[in-house]
Amino acid sequence: MCATNLRLRDFVIMDNDWIFAVSGYDQTDGVQAVLRYIPDRDGDRELDGVRYRKIDFDDSSGFLEENHPSWKFRVPEDAISRIFRTEERVPSLAKEDQRVAVIVDLLKNAGIPLDKMGVTGSMLPGLQIEGSDIDFVVYGEYWFLARDVIMQEIAKNKDSDGSDLLCVTEISEEMWHQIYAKRIPEISFEEFLVHELRKGNRGMIGGTYFDLLFVRDHDQLPVQQERGTDRNRCTITAPVVNADLAFDNPA
Repeated sequence: MCATNLRLRDFVIMDNDWIFAVSGYDQTDGVQAVLRYIPDRDGDRELDGVRYRKIDFDDSSGFLEENHPSWKFRVPEDAISRIFRTEERVPSLAKEDQRVAVIVDLLKNAGIPLDKMGVTGSMLPGLQIEGSDIDFVVYGEYWFLARDVIMQEIAKNKDSDGSDLLCVTEISEEMWHQIYAKRIPEISFEEFLVHELRKGNRGMIGGTYFDLLFVRDHDQLPVQQERGTDRNRCTITAPVVNADLAFDNPA
């Protein structure tokens, strides 16, 4: 299958039913991707009659090293059987999930077109289970507007705990500790929290945690990621003159 216009955070299913998340924009020598779900008869989620289990990033590397080492960093286009694009999932998901609908309506009312929104993670292929987070995508320059809208909505709903009402609220301290533990950072919880609050791209809705994730718009592509030549090591100090891609992956 041709993987033309695949972008970061899209998903692909391979011809052996393994599901990968696209992890980059440069598909020159295959699709940059990370293994996320594998078939498992005892798995806790299902898609098209196949039961799956989620595999975390650390385990996926070892699994691929043992079972398909050539797919560890890139997968071949001709082995892809199905593509899930983040922007194509939003309209149907908003009809199925009222939490997603609230976020979509909030951003649409701020002037963000529906085709500049997407959803990734387990909700993209329909593998979400109870307790799954919402990984919401906004494309290009609209991401910054979306972030501002979310921060304003959180401030407006500051006195609500968000457990019963479908409104966007700040993340609870308990949830922040869960997020911190999941990422295993090399900084203290207090320092981690300062940086995360400054970024302003996370919230809760109806008791569910969600991320606001940046993906480049089509006019910011293509991207060819080539490693330069190492010369030497040095420390530099310079002013930041443009931060349009500060929330891209990698930043």
